[in-house]
Amino acid sequence: KNIRGVFHHHSAWGSSLALDAGQAIEASLSTALHEYVHYFVATTYPATPLWLNEGLAELYSTFRTTAAGVEVGRPVERHVLRLRDGWQMPLSRLFAVGHESPEYVESERASAFYAQSWALVHYLLVGEPEMAARAPAFLAALDREPGPDAAARQALGVGLVELEERLRRYVAKPSFRYLTYAITDLAVPELPAPVEIGRGELLTLLAEHLAHAGDATGAAEHLAALSPTEAAAGDPLALAGYLAEERKD
Repeated sequence: KNIRGVFHHHSAWGSSLALDAGQAIEASLSTALHEYVHYFVATTYPATPLWLNEGLAELYSTFRTTAAGVEVGRPVERHVLRLRDGWQMPLSRLFAVGHESPEYVESERASAFYAQSWALVHYLLVGEPEMAARAPAFLAALDREPGPDAAARQALGVGLVELEERLRRYVAKPSFRYLTYAITDLAVPELPAPVEIGRGELLTLLAEHLAHAGDATGAAEHLAALSPTEAAAGDPLALAGYLAEERKD
């Protein structure tokens, strides 16, 4: 019930993102931006720690364009409110959370993990210019040092206990910095206008998304709903063949 969208990366078929069309456009945009950052990270630095991966995704989820340029790093209101109610876990535990950890898979605990990951990344990359200059060295040290405390002391000049105390004070501030870039400083490509797709293509795309998610039955049901003409197109035939291969047919 707390999921607003689902992203699937598939090396052979490409990636797809399904969004809840009943939510506000701002929520849809944030979900798309969040998942795009995950895709970018996965294709450039697969070994990114989970806290950093989710923190970066949340940092860019509030990316916005204006008439003058773009904004990066506006605060995520729900995270700020959550953290002002209390810090949930020590940084030493935050760095240890993995994909199977209860702090990541259990809904209530995951919200705290996302909030603290966002706060740490925002503080390091946006909140304090001095920290932003040291952040690359800190991330590099995490790959070398025996633990995050040693990495923080070496690159940031503080241990995890002091860093956590700084974060507590940081999230209690009445306002947050964010970054702005002028449109003239960016190489922005010309994008074509959105195109409304037909029923056959929509059903095929939904079938592909379900197939990537491991729901072969749902994918087959969508393909079965195609008209004979629609089903004879290249993409539906290719997907039908893929599903047949998956079931050893």
